Amino acid sequence: MKLRDPPGLDLGRLNRVDESGSPTPTTDPLSRLPVELFEKILDYIPYPKSLSTKLVSRKWYTFVWDYVQGNPAAWTHFDFTDLPVERVTPEYLVACIERSGGKIKEVVLPTAAVKDEYASVLRALVLCEHMPSSQFTETFHMDGVPYVGSQAIWGPDPAYLIKKASPFLKNLKSLSVDDGFGAVLQDYRSFKPSTLEAFSRLEELRMSMRILPRFFEFLGSLPLTVWFKNLQVLECLLDDEHGKISDQTQVWPEMSSVFFTSNFVALPEVRVFRLGGIPFDREVLCAMDQQCLDLLIRWMPKLEIFSCRGIAVLGRGSYGYLVRQTDFRWNRYLKEFDFSYSDTTRMPVIHPSCKKLILRESGVVPRTLYYMFGQPAGYAEESNGYDEDNVMRRIHMPSGGPFSTDLLDAESNDLTSPEYENLSVLDLSGARSKIDSITVVDSLARCDEKELKELYLTRCRNLDYQSLISRDYLFSDPKTFANLITVLCPCLRRISVGGNATFDDSCLEYISQLADLEYLDVSYTAITNNGIMGLLTWRANLKPECRRLSTFVFDECKWVSPEIVEELEEAGISTVANTEMPRLFA
Repeated sequence: MKLRDPPGLDLGRLNRVDESGSPTPTTDPLSRLPVELFEKILDYIPYPKSLSTKLVSRKWYTFVWDYVQGNPAAWTHFDFTDLPVERVTPEYLVACIERSGGKIKEVVLPTAAVKDEYASVLRALVLCEHMPSSQFTETFHMDGVPYVGSQAIWGPDPAYLIKKASPFLKNLKSLSVDDGFGAVLQDYRSFKPSTLEAFSRLEELRMSMRILPRFFEFLGSLPLTVWFKNLQVLECLLDDEHGKISDQTQVWPEMSSVFFTSNFVALPEVRVFRLGGIPFDREVLCAMDQQCLDLLIRWMPKLEIFSCRGIAVLGRGSYGYLVRQTDFRWNRYLKEFDFSYSDTTRMPVIHPSCKKLILRESGVVPRTLYYMFGQPAGYAEESNGYDEDNVMRRIHMPSGGPFSTDLLDAESNDLTSPEYENLSVLDLSGARSKIDSITVVDSLARCDEKELKELYLTRCRNLDYQSLISRDYLFSDPKTFANLITVLCPCLRRISVGGNATFDDSCLEYISQLADLEYLDVSYTAITNNGIMGLLTWRANLKPECRRLSTFVFDECKWVSPEIVEELEEAGISTVANTEMPRLFA
């Protein structure tokens, strides 16, 4: 993950120049801001990206160069991802660390370390402050990479580089490692207190998913030690920035080497755990062992944000669907569950504390009363026969210990516990599981009508907004799916229903009359000018303080004329999407 530019500094605007070729006084921060404030802004730009600001003008060139060369604060953050991997040698890394004067807080290494295995391992040794054992160096040499025991022949001695860098790494809190980190973990039995201290200081750790099997085995190996006691953010990313998955990418550790105990918490402070990313090829997912995932989340009792993208969570053996269901009710602080672009045999159970459930282009759907063990009821009918009592089947959760929870009472310990009662965001856009109107209605029925504020159903082509639906436990007379959305979710503020030809003016009439609606996306639907004019007429009859709709998006609606945009703008409604969720339309 690359560091962002500091707030308030737009490098694009700095390129505005006058006839002399220099930035104009009205746009040049160097001319308008006090020197000490401008230097503070430069501190947010990681090295070596900060050097690119020299190209703005001659004045900038002199100022930035002098500041970077003479101020240790300019060496607080390092982001080497844009540099060729051969340039980031261990010696160069150590030199940069020394220039920081001990103020270094973050290091982001190149991701293409497989092309530079020896240097990658040396960089990891330096940042982990780990002196390699003789067994490790012999193994490293056997892998086909020469160990540099002789400085005269092969280069710098690892011990020399580590001793030079260690005094300046005491404030290192964030680390994005390359593949050499996995090789270092293999040598954990020779870790000294200095390595334990280096790991304990980390608050953010990012690695390739290729390393995760080794990392997982390391965490669960004897002797059990809490190496990362202050780690709050753990990200295990796909192979490259585009999310392309190689043939060898999988998270399938050797579980026989992992020590199992329900009382050990390896990552006690982790609040954010992200796996994968949006895959470059969404038809190829990274295989992950479900047993690995189950144990990882139990090692994270304070987990708040879980994100799994581009992953296929699979059980071992030919009968993967027989493995038990992943249970996030251990994670009582869970706020966001993101399983986008991923797939598994059964939809995991989540804790009722969860506020966001995101299943964009996922292979699973929310669990409902008509959803048996994460599979539709029809799936059970084809195998063992459907029995409604099975829907209420309970799962065993051990009491006591760090994983004890208030959900262990007999009423809430079944698979239909109130998981979704606190959801404020539900995103089912582009669901690959062919989600239908019945499933969405049953899912919305499990949500609290006062809590749910955002609903995203973009490109769910199996939804029929005009179909009549009857549910005895909700209402007596059948209602259309579009009407049911307003009945079950009267407090919605944002809704996206784009990419569905069955959504027309009659459906728009229901949706647009939601009292709190602020954002509505109906792109690629069958609405017409008449539908939009009806919306404007209804809105005009409201009191000014009740006119909350501020964004109405209707891209590629072929029966809507361009002139209608003027009508909306006059009414104070924008037609430009401003949602944080990435749109599914090309």
